[in-house]
Amino acid sequence: MHKTEEEAARQYDRALIIVKGRLAKTNFPVGDYDREIETFEQLLWQRCALLSRSYFVTVLDWEFCT
Repeated sequence: MHKTEEEAARQYDRALIIVKGRLAKTNFPVGDYDREIETFEQLLWQRCALLSRSYFVTVLDWEFCT
């Protein structure tokens, strides 16, 4: 559980950004999450690079990379 309403709202924002990207309608300015978004995008690209070399890729995995 979250200690404050703000903490809960920020966690919601983070989840929404993962699903919708930088265009997500968040409770706080998306710029507040720039560093986290950059880290997530780097991890996503790394995962996609690994998937591109894999013989077994699910449709859901590949949708994140396209």
